[in-house]
Amino acid sequence: MEPKYRELIDQYETEASKWNRKSNLMGAVKLALFFVFLFLEVTFWGVSRSAVCGLAAGISFVLFAAASVFHEEIIRILEEKKGLCEIVKADQKRRSGEWTAFSDTGEEYVDEEHGYAVDLDIVGQNSLFQFINRTHTYFGREKLAAALLQPLDEHPLDEQSSDEHPLDKRTLHEQVLHADDEIRRRQEAVEELASDYEWAARLEYYFSKIGVDCRFPELIAELENPRLFLPFRHADLFVGLLRGVTCVTIALLFIYKTNEIICFLGILLLLQLALGMLGDYHIKNYLGYTRTAAGKMAPYCEIIRAWGDRSFRSERLCMIQARLAEASEGIQKLSRISSHMRYTIHPVSRFILDGLLLWSFQNAFDFQEWKLQYGEQVRQWFMLLGEAESLMSFSGLAWNCSTVCLPQISGSGRRIVAQKIGHPLLGNEERVCNDFRMEDSIVMISGSNMSGKSTFMRTVGINVVLAGAGSYVCAERMSCPRMRILTSMRIADRTTEGISSFYAELLRIRRIIDAAAESDRLLFFIDEIFRGTNSADRIKGAEGVIEKLHSLNACGIITTHDLEICRLGDKKGIVNYSFYEEYRGDEMYFDYQIKEGISKTTNAEFLLRKVGIL
Repeated sequence: MEPKYRELIDQYETEASKWNRKSNLMGAVKLALFFVFLFLEVTFWGVSRSAVCGLAAGISFVLFAAASVFHEEIIRILEEKKGLCEIVKADQKRRSGEWTAFSDTGEEYVDEEHGYAVDLDIVGQNSLFQFINRTHTYFGREKLAAALLQPLDEHPLDEQSSDEHPLDKRTLHEQVLHADDEIRRRQEAVEELASDYEWAARLEYYFSKIGVDCRFPELIAELENPRLFLPFRHADLFVGLLRGVTCVTIALLFIYKTNEIICFLGILLLLQLALGMLGDYHIKNYLGYTRTAAGKMAPYCEIIRAWGDRSFRSERLCMIQARLAEASEGIQKLSRISSHMRYTIHPVSRFILDGLLLWSFQNAFDFQEWKLQYGEQVRQWFMLLGEAESLMSFSGLAWNCSTVCLPQISGSGRRIVAQKIGHPLLGNEERVCNDFRMEDSIVMISGSNMSGKSTFMRTVGINVVLAGAGSYVCAERMSCPRMRILTSMRIADRTTEGISSFYAELLRIRRIIDAAAESDRLLFFIDEIFRGTNSADRIKGAEGVIEKLHSLNACGIITTHDLEICRLGDKKGIVNYSFYEEYRGDEMYFDYQIKEGISKTTNAEFLLRKVGIL
């Protein structure tokens, strides 16, 4: 399923070079036509006043205008080829492991209090978000982040009922099945998007022309607000009448050129300029951010057109297509209105247009009419477009991970089974995959330093997150249920709060225990349990936590150096796995393959000798 990146890059660079030559040639033609027009105009007005010369000047101007339009189309195609080339280069970097230089890391979504975001490298530097993110708009990024960080908001696992809304077992079962079906619909959409790389890349290019704008919620709020521009009845009719009278007067002036018409036109222009100046603040306030967002609307029209021209099979993509078809007319009208607004941003053009046509007033009335007709639907349109970007981001895993599959989502139980599961953020050449199975159990993973315990735990966690988002996972085959994830892995001192790393870990584990007591749909990950205290307290505390979680029938993974703790694996529902190294002469080797049972080796003394401490 891997696209041929090098061939595509060469193709787009060749095409860009061809269109660049055409652009340079057309630029020279435009310049020549402009000088010809200028020469003929000077000749006509300053020398001959010949009808032939005037006609030639007119023809040269028409040719210049046509060449300008053609040149704009050439530039558009040239920019598209360059943009597509950059998108393919970014995917090539994802495939080769150079994606850590991407600037969009999703850093603003980092929350130390989130259940797993930091520990599983979901957002932030060197994160899953940074790796898969193909979004280029505000709502696209929001949708992608929500799918990774809040997957249960759309598909809740809360089995607690209230007195006001009691839930029976049948209702809960139906909710679970509905949520699982929704994930399967997302999977079908992701798989279909992954089937045509070049089309998806072109769609991503259209989104990239919009760009991430943190003020976009402000724009949506303006579009949703049904407030009228002017509270006076028939104010728009008065403005339309005044514009019409002005246009008729200008036409009459060309025919009759009488002083009365000139005087009347002057009065009309002064009146319109006065109205424009008096209403300037109110107009700007009413149009708000929409005045400067014209460049962001036109690409949406291209996106909707591209989406509408394609035939889809998956239910979710067909639904998005149908909704966007309904939005097409509204988006086109908004693009046209916002383009008209752009003409009044420059003071000179605003002075001329407002003086002649009350342009700003007309923009405000057009905007008012648009909001009354489409305002209630606009948020849904942009959310759907954001979801399309999010689904495209997940589809990219199929192109850039050597081993992927769409996992089977099991509605009940807590059984996780995976064949050749690997960490998606590791390079394809260095990734080591493992087979793994856990079912209604606590898995204890023991092993030496650097043997791969923590990486494997993150491997399981990050793939369960992807599965819950309806994405591909980095595995040959995988099945798992939707579960709430909580972690205790990267623990640091909270100095300003006077909290040590050990106490911070206690708070994390307390949170896990409380969640396990509330629901049996919890999946926990605890790395190097109680590393921040002495060995005696660590062993005693770890045994207490494991006993407590076991009594709550909790499900999760715990890693440890302490082989004494692993003896709890003799109990039903606690299973031991391990990683360990081999020694060949004075060198230590890891195969990073998970094995059943307790670790057979330790390497602390070896490492101390290797660095010269012992």
